[in-house]
Amino acid sequence: MDRFIIVLVVVLAVIAIAQLLRVYELASEIKGKREEDISEKDNHLNANLMLGFMVLFYAFFFWLSYHYAGNNYGRGPAASNVAEEARWLLNINMVIIVLVFLLCNSLLFIFAWKYYYRPDRKAHWFPHSNKLELIWTVIPSMVLAVIIILGLQTWFNVMGSEPNSIDYDTPAAEQPILVEVTAEQFAFTTRYAGLDNKLGQADYKLIGGAQKLPNPTLDSTGNMVVEDSVEIPNQVGIITTGFIDGSIEKFKGKIEALEVELRTKGDYLPDWKVSELEDKIIRNNRLMRRMVALRSEMKSDTTNFEAQAMNDFVDDTRELFLIKGRDYNFTFKSKDVIHSAFFPHFDAQMNMVPGATTYFSFTPTLTTEEMRKEMNDPNFDFVLVCNKICGGGHYGMKRKVVVGTAMDYVEWLEGKPFVSGAVFVDDFAEDGFSAQDEKLQKMLVENGLPRTKYKLTELAKEWPALGVSELEIENMLRARHQMPLVKAKKSESSDKKAE
Repeated sequence: MDRFIIVLVVVLAVIAIAQLLRVYELASEIKGKREEDISEKDNHLNANLMLGFMVLFYAFFFWLSYHYAGNNYGRGPAASNVAEEARWLLNINMVIIVLVFLLCNSLLFIFAWKYYYRPDRKAHWFPHSNKLELIWTVIPSMVLAVIIILGLQTWFNVMGSEPNSIDYDTPAAEQPILVEVTAEQFAFTTRYAGLDNKLGQADYKLIGGAQKLPNPTLDSTGNMVVEDSVEIPNQVGIITTGFIDGSIEKFKGKIEALEVELRTKGDYLPDWKVSELEDKIIRNNRLMRRMVALRSEMKSDTTNFEAQAMNDFVDDTRELFLIKGRDYNFTFKSKDVIHSAFFPHFDAQMNMVPGATTYFSFTPTLTTEEMRKEMNDPNFDFVLVCNKICGGGHYGMKRKVVVGTAMDYVEWLEGKPFVSGAVFVDDFAEDGFSAQDEKLQKMLVENGLPRTKYKLTELAKEWPALGVSELEIENMLRARHQMPLVKAKKSESSDKKAE
């Protein structure tokens, strides 16, 4: 009933307004006044209203700018060197845009207010001015040139060098850290360059395979035995001998299953289905032959493939860890459709295109804890999100990003397996690095096999690009186990200076 009354009131109001307008038209006809005749009083009123609208318009504009543009549109302070440059450039652009906006709209409203129609006024005929043409052509061109030059400088800082073009003659702690991000519907997978700070080669045809690594142990007599193996999946197509062998076995299994299906059901299947099975067999055979050829290539040259790839590690914890103050060179790939890697708080974004590799660089300048204080939000986290609509699950495609110190990264790295299967473990934990482990790792090296365990304190020597010392790591572990801290030893040179 209430809805009916509301609808009825609205209908009656519309009818009443229409009748009032009709009364106004009839009254104008009786007075002999045409619809297009506007009195000077009405013109003057409209002119004043135009000026009042300009004031309200500007007041609303500045209020919106203050309300929504504060704190960098809710993103907080710049959290990377790229964000600092980009926001400075954005502010320059906004100043220019707002000044032009105010100038043009002020002229529009003021002219409408000042030069409203009056019967005794005649318009001035002003067809052309070379001076004005020159002014509004040259000045905007100069402003645009400045904006473009500043933009290109920022662009080259982000895209200045390809990820693998690192000068390895520079000190390790000053080299950019390489990280590869691979997208698929609807998740990100990250691969970190390992101890040599070089990403191993990858091939999409190896994605989905797995390699079996030996799981050596010592028996009761102290001899090394391999009772079983550890299977590591190849999520991003890393090229190693083990992964190639695993992919060859995968293709063999697929071909065998297809051939069995064709042999047992071929007489009962429609022709199109038989053709489809035959095409799949041909395609998988072709892919398998490529894997066999790549396997042969691996035998002749393992420098650029095996060695670089074995100490990379792929993180599947749905967390990307970055070190504050370190340069990062990111590469981006996609397994299926176009995605876009967007770091909103670092002001960095890059499309991820199937069949192509894109890249950019930036340096985090605030840790997660520092950003939480800046944002006054104890639950704040940096994120990596997909900024390209890529399917039904696009809304949930994101990964947490943690920014900390190098020592925080060491703790985060503990226990994560490298492609070789090796892990770094707590030196002092009960299940960390025992005398048995020491003996086994030595035997592995003597037999030319990859180690399976490293002491966490060895990380300083094995991964110099992290820029941490063995003493720092040991003291961190001792503090964890409430053991006395180790003091740094004075060098001979400092002793001599003291003398």
